[in-house]
Amino acid sequence: MTSNASESIRYRIRRAKETLVEAEAMAQIGHWNACVNRLYYACFYAVTALLLQRNLLSSKHTQVRSLLNRHRQGIDVPAADLAIILASSCSKRQMIQRMGRILRRKRPGGRARFVIIYAEDTLEDPAHRIERDGFVEEIERISEATGVFDARRFDRLDDFLAVPGPADVPEPERLQQYELALDTAIELVAAARADSGADAPVHAGVVATLAAAVGVEAAYAYVCFARRAQLEAHRAAAIRQLGPRLPRPAPDTAPYLELALAELPRITQPKIEAHRLSTGQSPLEIEPVEAGWQLLCTGCGEVSAPVPYRWQVLDQTVTCRCA
Repeated sequence: MTSNASESIRYRIRRAKETLVEAEAMAQIGHWNACVNRLYYACFYAVTALLLQRNLLSSKHTQVRSLLNRHRQGIDVPAADLAIILASSCSKRQMIQRMGRILRRKRPGGRARFVIIYAEDTLEDPAHRIERDGFVEEIERISEATGVFDARRFDRLDDFLAVPGPADVPEPERLQQYELALDTAIELVAAARADSGADAPVHAGVVATLAAAVGVEAAYAYVCFARRAQLEAHRAAAIRQLGPRLPRPAPDTAPYLELALAELPRITQPKIEAHRLSTGQSPLEIEPVEAGWQLLCTGCGEVSAPVPYRWQVLDQTVTCRCA
């Protein structure tokens, strides 16, 4: 990345922060249209800074949105604790990506927060759950608290988001401690067998020593599932020795969770498949021309009258000579 590109990225990040401050000022005096306008441009500056990291740049807003959607997975988004989602009707994969960028391990006092902005009584309204992709339900299922706030309750929203997270963040359990325990078990068994004049340590002795150090369940899980390729030699011994020692579920405990079936809507009219030619092409395609947009018959090549806007092409017809 050149020095000019780095300076341009820093400039856009600075403008995004300044524009966000302007949006807060507009919100405090109740100028909501101006507030939304400043919020949009704060997002625009931030997105262009992200795209510049991959040497992607466009001055057109539609092109910037297109580039972001196209390169969404390749952009490195830094860790954050607040996500404000405006387009809540995106695909399930995009929603999962958004969750993953926020649901990361936080510093003490930090927490993951989602704000989903939607228009009431539309398909994005969580009340219309049958039309949704399940993203809101996933958030609600794992969240500690949820709330619904309209434009007249911003003060309550501030209080809701200001609640701090846990002061004590436990360290995640990592496989490295089990790797060290396994290496120690191998060394202990090898030393014991060397003192007795035996050859290399047997797998059964290593598995038993590991289970004594970390516990039966942890040793069984690590040997059988965590490093299957490297620990294949110990796997059979773990299944044979530790399998019978694993705790058994209570007799009245169901072995599997009951399958939850969703109430699916009744389809009153089947979906009509679009007609396609034997080549796989659609009979009609929209193509850009110098004067705007036009319809093209891929069979005979006839075109409609050009119109200035793409959406106007849908009202055009083509005098087809294919028949």
